[in-house]
Amino acid sequence: MLKNKISIVVVNYNGKNQTINLLKSINKLDYPKDKIETIIIDNNSQDDSIRTIKKRFPQIIFLKNKKNVGYGPAVNIGARKANSKYILILNNDITLSENFLNEILKTFKTHKKCIVGPKLIIEGRNKHSWIQYFSPWTGKINMRHKKINRLTETQWIQGCAMFTTKRILKSLNYFDEGFAKIFFEDLDLCLRAQKKNIETLVNPQVVCHHIQSYTIKKIPNHEKLFYWYKNKIRFIIKHGNPFQIISVTAFTLLSALYWQVIKKQPNLKSFFQALVWNLKNLKQTQSLRN
Repeated sequence: MLKNKISIVVVNYNGKNQTINLLKSINKLDYPKDKIETIIIDNNSQDDSIRTIKKRFPQIIFLKNKKNVGYGPAVNIGARKANSKYILILNNDITLSENFLNEILKTFKTHKKCIVGPKLIIEGRNKHSWIQYFSPWTGKINMRHKKINRLTETQWIQGCAMFTTKRILKSLNYFDEGFAKIFFEDLDLCLRAQKKNIETLVNPQVVCHHIQSYTIKKIPNHEKLFYWYKNKIRFIIKHGNPFQIISVTAFTLLSALYWQVIKKQPNLKSFFQALVWNLKNLKQTQSLRN
């Protein structure tokens, strides 16, 4: 492997135009082109993504799945294929600043074992997403936008832009594919890393732009709700104590009830489907604790 070679792993699902914009920003990076390996994993897109992207960017590695396996499993395919010391995991609705790779690599001069996230500028909202926190008692997710000017440890690096080494990903056995198709696979990875004394850091000197939830919006609402509830409950079963499991499940039920009654959305059905799924798979999830 070349010193400081970086594999950029991107998942595409019917996002041809967004992936092209990302690849354009990769081509503009002020980093040696022979040290960048770009891998696109396509989750069975139906929008002519493969032909169009291959034609415009023939140098990339393109892996096609026969079905939409979800985000975590697709990333794992690309990460295992990667032939680099470092791996940058990206959503296809990200665009990178020109100095992105040079700046993020500086983190590893002082922190050898870490997973690093950038400052995300969320397009259309004029917001910065730097710090994200999951409450182990309510299951609520807090997005903190406080200003930071130095490397800061955080509970959760978002999977839409995550930088680390292949050795670290391999030591963690990559993303837990039980969180497919979406939600909580990145938080789970970070907590497992922290238990192995691998730091999870935000570097505010590294910037990228993010069209938040672009791919998620393509998923039918009832399916999206099912994965949200299923993976939140699975996450707390995997990482929480018995009191936290009861508390998060109860708060999640109350939230589903609120959205059902007040907002007239079919959340309760999705919640109970998710609860049944977790009960059926309880032993498998419990086997992964600690």
